[in-house]
Amino acid sequence: MKTQSKFITESARQTINSAVPLIIAVILLLVVGKFGISKISEVKNDINKTKVDQTILTQKLKLLQVLDKIVKTNGGVVFTALPDKNSSLIVISQLKLMAIKSGILVSGVKSSSALSVLPGINEAGITFSVFGSREKVFEFIKIISNIAPVSHVVKISLTEEIGGTRADLNVKTYWTDLPKNIPAITKPITDLSTTERETLSRISTLIQPEFTTLAPSTEINPIPFGE
Repeated sequence: MKTQSKFITESARQTINSAVPLIIAVILLLVVGKFGISKISEVKNDINKTKVDQTILTQKLKLLQVLDKIVKTNGGVVFTALPDKNSSLIVISQLKLMAIKSGILVSGVKSSSALSVLPGINEAGITFSVFGSREKVFEFIKIISNIAPVSHVVKISLTEEIGGTRADLNVKTYWTDLPKNIPAITKPITDLSTTERETLSRISTLIQPEFTTLAPSTEINPIPFGE
């Protein structure tokens, strides 16, 4: 019995010794297989994401090619209608120019401090008086809502005087902060909506300010500070 027990023990030991490498191999296969499947899944997700990004970029490129024509035609008009700095001085210049063309007099022009009315949207008030014939004063008041930068009359006080009509006006004008960030390159963009296109069309009809560019002088004073 003792010899048989020893024989069985030795046989079991040999079986175990033979099975250990196989068990280790199976365990390694399971671990590596699980890791490999995870990596394959990760790579597959990356490939799918890349395909989506490529589709978005292709669509964005086609849309930008269409919008490029609109921007080239109306980009400057938009920035003039709603500039990124206080528009008071430009509007005052516009009002004076329109008054001259309308044949009326402008006086007492004053501008108020800037005020934030909405996030990123600022306004300033401009008060002034005009004097002329009743018809010309009324025509001038109508023109104000058609000038750029965007402006509108918020208060009118009319007084009939000898020789014509006097109007005391309060006009509001606006400007906005430029975006500080641009959309991510892989973020989809959409075409201009019908409302946006209509707004752009209305803005393009506004009376643009007349800027004068001074040509540099070609003459050099040999004695700039005198003798």
